[in-house]
Amino acid sequence: MIRETIEKKKPVIIVEKLEKFFGSEQSRVKALAGVSFEVFPGEIVFLFGPSGSGKSTLLNILAGLEVPDGGKVVIDGVDINKMNKEEKAIFHREKVGMVFQAYDLIPSLNIFDNISLPLVFSKILPAKRREIVSKMLNDFNLSALADRLPAEVSGGQQQRVGVMRALICQPPIIIADEPTGNLDSASATEVMDLFARLNDDIGTTMIVVTHNPEQLHYADRVIHVLDGKVIKQTVHHHREASRPAKKNSWTTYVEQKHSKREEKIIKLMKIILSKTQLDGFAETEIERTAILIEAAIDKKITISALRKNLDLPTKDGGAGLYSNTAHHIADNIEALLEVL
Repeated sequence: MIRETIEKKKPVIIVEKLEKFFGSEQSRVKALAGVSFEVFPGEIVFLFGPSGSGKSTLLNILAGLEVPDGGKVVIDGVDINKMNKEEKAIFHREKVGMVFQAYDLIPSLNIFDNISLPLVFSKILPAKRREIVSKMLNDFNLSALADRLPAEVSGGQQQRVGVMRALICQPPIIIADEPTGNLDSASATEVMDLFARLNDDIGTTMIVVTHNPEQLHYADRVIHVLDGKVIKQTVHHHREASRPAKKNSWTTYVEQKHSKREEKIIKLMKIILSKTQLDGFAETEIERTAILIEAAIDKKITISALRKNLDLPTKDGGAGLYSNTAHHIADNIEALLEVL
């Protein structure tokens, strides 16, 4: 995609001064702090940053899954926060396809029927659905898997099915939240190559959340997110092919901090995060956990408030962790802070 062509177009997404808070009223933590940027038609834009930086929260707001506490999101000229739930659901079904890290395929439905679901909700007649899905399966070279259940195909194939389902209604925008987070490196490359090909072939606008620096060469533009803020934007004029070495996401979270945090606090963060088994949790839960941990280390909230907000459901502004996990994290932090 030629940058000069992209930038002559009007933005298809405008994000303006977004703010989002988590936690109870007595101990609120800011997850997004005045985030603003634009996305142009035909771009592949990556939201890049460590876990806890705010990128998944930002994506959830773009997808209409969360409501910001301040600012606005305009997609294709429409302020999505002024819509009711039904209007928002219809708008996103027509304009935005979602791809998640966890695939979210229905285990009791075969691959063909999983891909068909958005067409069912759009009230497309069965004969037309069969035609559309059959063509897409053929285009993606997955026709042989049509009758299999999700458990009977590989993780990479499941994610390709997730991409197909997101594309089946031909939305002009795709939003992907860590789409390769559960895949091996070969399958991850396959999925990212697919995104790039779709963008090149049909001009689909894509916003992809990642903490993996190996994937940044796929982007036209990288929006770097840290501590709930956009700290810089990087333009890839030719989608450079260089790939930085991969790092563990929790280690990256600490090492990408550009503040003047003392060495003992960095050490403390690494100890806590290495002792906390959160690999099975959703990116949103990990992000909120990291934000709350940092707030506790900086003494912006008490250990009691940390424990409560880690255990609080995500719908109520918390991290949504299991109670035992929440208490384990809070107890570790309390003990370690006492000896430092």
